[in-house]
Amino acid sequence: LMKSEDRLLEEYLVQSRDLGLSKEDRARLMEDLEKCRIRSQAYLRRFCCRHNIIEDFGEVILTAYDRFLQLEKEVQELTPRAEKNKFAAMKLFAAKRKLYKRELAAGRTLDEFKKDVRMLQRWMDKSQEAKREMVESNLRLVISIAKKYTNRGLSFLDLIQEGNMGLMKAVEKFEYRRGYKFSTYATWWIRQAVTRAIADQARTIRIPVHMIETINKVLRGAKKLMMETGREPTPEELAHELGLTPDRVREIYKIAQHPISLQAEVGDGGESQFGDFLEDTAIESPAEATGYAILKDKMGEVLSTLTDRERTVLIERFGLLDGKPKTLEEVGLRFKVTRERVRQIEAKALRKMRHPTRAKQLQAFLDLLEGE
Repeated sequence: LMKSEDRLLEEYLVQSRDLGLSKEDRARLMEDLEKCRIRSQAYLRRFCCRHNIIEDFGEVILTAYDRFLQLEKEVQELTPRAEKNKFAAMKLFAAKRKLYKRELAAGRTLDEFKKDVRMLQRWMDKSQEAKREMVESNLRLVISIAKKYTNRGLSFLDLIQEGNMGLMKAVEKFEYRRGYKFSTYATWWIRQAVTRAIADQARTIRIPVHMIETINKVLRGAKKLMMETGREPTPEELAHELGLTPDRVREIYKIAQHPISLQAEVGDGGESQFGDFLEDTAIESPAEATGYAILKDKMGEVLSTLTDRERTVLIERFGLLDGKPKTLEEVGLRFKVTRERVRQIEAKALRKMRHPTRAKQLQAFLDLLEGE
């Protein structure tokens, strides 16, 4: 392309002399042409540095080449049949016409196009080999960066894998003409890939990347204040330091908490899980069950000091056996007495229960219930 450009420039100069232009006009023309040349070379350099553009261009060429081969195969298959079959002869003519049009559009004959494609394929293979060699030569860089992000929720092998993906992206986008070392350029892509993976995969509940950055900012501020004051900073102090509101700081602290899986292994052997050590609040605890059993026995001892009728009335009225309290009328129907008589028996039984000799036996349980 550069040589073609120089040749065209010389042709324009010859034509300018033939047209009889003055020296000033020729100088102005030369200046304009030189500017165009510099601009086109700059665009060409940018194009040459873009490996992905070259690869995409190669894919387009290979796709067109496949269509050429399909037409060539169709012509070869139809040629022996065209002598005996008129319909095959018509299809052969149409296929040759298509092939001829494609050759005109490509500016190459099929043989020339094949030669160009073979050369293109060799260069694309060399490009892939060079990329693979660059990746393999910088694997130690990935390991050195991944070591800095251990104990963040991802295993070391996962960190290396994510770093390798960042390294491959750096190889694709690297432009050596800018004058930077590849390791300097690749470090940024590797670090970005690792940090993004930690933000996306390390937590059970994913937190957006921008919130991860905010959390890190708050944690750095808290660490700074702790070093200055020697204690954990309050949300108000941290909010003043970072220019946030105390409520916002509390919200960020809440978001930063790490949820723990119930299936997380506990201990070196991994035989127990975290969920095995959590209290099940849906069922009664052994301590409560034992306490209520002792209370039931003690209540039975105290009630045994009453008369049979008084004991039965209290049991029925407060549901001490089945947990279902009954009304005065229901108890009266059982004993065949009025509601007023049941109320009197109940009041008398309660007075006896409040006597110090009986009450002190149940006082410890009452204090326990009030403490809860």
